Amino acid sequence: WPWIVVIAFTGMSSHFCLARALAYADATIISPMDFLRVPLSALVGWLLYHEQIDVFTAGGAMLILLGNLLNLQRKTPRVAEA
Repeated sequence: WPWIVVIAFTGMSSHFCLARALAYADATIISPMDFLRVPLSALVGWLLYHEQIDVFTAGGAMLILLGNLLNLQRKTPRVAEA
């Protein structure tokens, strides 16, 4: 039971932190950072549990990282004044 309580607390706190982050910043900044948990989870699995990273995991992580970089560098479109 203690581990179930820990898992429940961390799951609840992650959703709370994401909701608070969206209250303070634009979703175009927060969402790419949220997608970073996938490659970071693979990195933690490799470092702590000695899991092997295959080609598909590395390719997916690279797609996520490149997509985040492109999204963050993209300029916001100007609104045409009427």
